[in-house]
This record gives sequence, C-alpha cells and structure tokens, in this order.
Amino acid sequence: MKRLLCLFFVCTLHSVCAQIINIEDRRTSLKDSIGFGGSADIGFSMLQNTRQILTGKVGVQLEFANKKHFLLAIGGYNALQADGQKLSNDGFAHLRYNYDLRTVWVGELFGQMQYNELLRIRRRTLGGAGVRLKLRPLLGQRVYLGASYLYEVNELSNGLTLRYHRMNNYLSFHLKLPRESKFVSTTYYQPVITHFANARLATENTLQFKITQKLSFRTTFSLVFDGDPMLPTEVPNTTYQITNALRWDF
Repeated sequence: MKRLLCLFFVCTLHSVCAQIINIEDRRTSLKDSIGFGGSADIGFSMLQNTRQILTGKVGVQLEFANKKHFLLAIGGYNALQADGQKLSNDGFAHLRYNYDLRTVWVGELFGQMQYNELLRIRRRTLGGAGVRLKLRPLLGQRVYLGASYLYEVNELSNGLTLRYHRMNNYLSFHLKLPRESKFVSTTYYQPVITHFANARLATENTLQFKITQKLSFRTTFSLVFDGDPMLPTEVPNTTYQITNALRWDF
C-alpha cells in the first residue's frame, strides 16, 4: 500500500516532456492584487519490486503585478529513472511580460529555454509577442483567446538545428469549482507560418483540489502532436503524460 500511495502522488506515463509549456493555470495566484506572489511544486517517488523506479518533479513560479503590468517567471525539472537508466530528463525556464491595453485586451512578450533528452532536444530557445483577449464571462467562468508570433531554434542531439517562424494560438478556460477547487484547460495550435502542415497541437487539462489554505493536490493530463517531418525517426509524433503532485502556495 505504501508503494502504491507513493507512486500515486507522482506518476508519469509516456512522458510528454514539455514540448509546449502551458502557463495558463500558473498566472492566476495574484488575481487582481498588487505585489509579489509565487508557488513551489515538489514530488518524489520510489518503487522497488523486480525493478527500482525513481521519479522526481520540481517546479518554481514567481509573479509580480503592478496596475497594468504583470511579470511571470517559471521553471521546472522532471526525471524518471529505472534501474539506473534515465527514461525521462527534461527542464525549462519561461519568462513572460503582460501589459493591459484595454479592459479585455492584453499585450504579451515572452521568452523560453528548454531541453529534453527523451525527445532528442538538446536545447530549444524561443521568443515572441502577441495579444490576449478575455472573452465575455460564461456562467461566471473565465475564457481567453491568444494569438502571437514566435521564433524558435531547435538544437537536436543528432547535430541538426531547426529554425522556425510559428503562429502561437491558444484557447483557455478556467472553471471555478466548489471549495476553492478549479479546472483549467488550454489547447495550443502552433503551425509554421510558411508550412501549415508542420504544426504542433497540444492540450493540457488540470484539476486542482484544496487540502489546506496553502496546500493543494493537482492532477494533470497533457497530450502533444508534433507534425514536424524533420524529427528523429525514433521520436513519436504523439506523446502524452499524466501527473499527480502537491502544490504549496506562498
């Protein structure tokens, strides 16, 4: 039973390895307040039967809001190891700046760096800018549309470097549930501007329950399809991930 509980709190299935970093459920801790805020996620499990399996996850988020300005910095690291062999190893850092243009329009600037051993990404660097639209509230919930341009450089483990100009479009909604729980769903569509068949499609869905005022339990399902014909042949086009973790807000 102890092993099952340990595995339940941090479980990873067919790691999606963060091809697209979803920040939609991570920019809400300050809400309409002014000042600094943040959160930290940490999870670890060890399972020993016929094999020894270790999993770990660390995430940090910092936010600053001041009237029309909003700054968000997040980072994360995930690892999965079985009998000393790495099955997953990825990390990222993301920085985003928002400026309120009008009541429902927001301008965005962002930059990101990440790596992923399993998907043969030695380094991916990207930056971009765009706008974000807050739609009319639906039954008291929040719905957002985003559209931006991004430029990315992918350095692969086979020595190949891929450079793309992409559109970055997303739809996100935040559903408030009883007892301060919430459900956040975001879907991204990122086609190469000159070749729409070369596109990434991703969805991430998170359900969060409050345990105490500061401590929450989160379960997330993510799926990514990447239609890039230049990907290494051993990398699948479709990957998915299920994670369970605890979050501490400060």
